[in-house]
Amino acid sequence: MAMNQSCYALVGKETHQLLVYFYTLKAVDRLKHKASGAVFDAITTRDFDSEQIMKLSDDDAKAFLCVAEPMFQEILNNSIENLRLSTLRDFLLPKLMSGEIDVSSVQL
Repeated sequence: MAMNQSCYALVGKETHQLLVYFYTLKAVDRLKHKASGAVFDAITTRDFDSEQIMKLSDDDAKAFLCVAEPMFQEILNNSIENLRLSTLRDFLLPKLMSGEIDVSSVQL
């Protein structure tokens, strides 16, 4: 685990990273209420010491991952495609607006 006041990295030792992600979503909400600091609220590694982690059975973890992994893979694929499309848009739009590229004869 690596931490400072604004950056956290959690890695599961005996569990899938997707399960760590969902646990972390809930834990961070709880930890925000315990956060303290002189200048701004901070979550420290000590704050994690009191956190209780429910360990799923292997069967429950596999069942969850069978559903969740394809969804998150699709989210990743869509994010990558969105980046490619926005890059293409940013490249082509100025050329279209300046008239450098003419699409008036393109059939839709």
